[in-house]
Amino acid sequence: MNRSTVHMLRVVAAAATLLMTATVNALTIGDVQLHSHLGEPLRATVAIENLGSLSAGELIVGSAPEADYRAMGIEKTFLTSTLKYELDVAKGGRGTVEISTANPVGEPYVDIVLEIRWPGGRAVRQFTLLLDPRQ
Repeated sequence: MNRSTVHMLRVVAAAATLLMTATVNALTIGDVQLHSHLGEPLRATVAIENLGSLSAGELIVGSAPEADYRAMGIEKTFLTSTLKYELDVAKGGRGTVEISTANPVGEPYVDIVLEIRWPGGRAVRQFTLLLDPRQ
């Protein structure tokens, strides 16, 4: 190989390494845990991982825009517009988002599209919560 080709391969390899590192360290929205039943105010917790050095002040958490709901084939309802989101960032690159309502939920399932934004990006994840009647 000539010198120019070797140099180009090194540049491509370095760029690929940087992209892989950025992908590995990208914020991820984990699973949801539901803590309420049908007829109670909604209480759910969503895990957030790979925060890296991001602080709570750099993150904006909430319901995704209506366009994201439409793109996922989900209708944004009155209930989803009343959801409250509370972010808690812990050490070690992890955190949680507490999702709640003030009023009891009368629907057996709730579709949520959670959005987290930060200066370098955005993550969106859809959840369908099934609220069982209290036993």
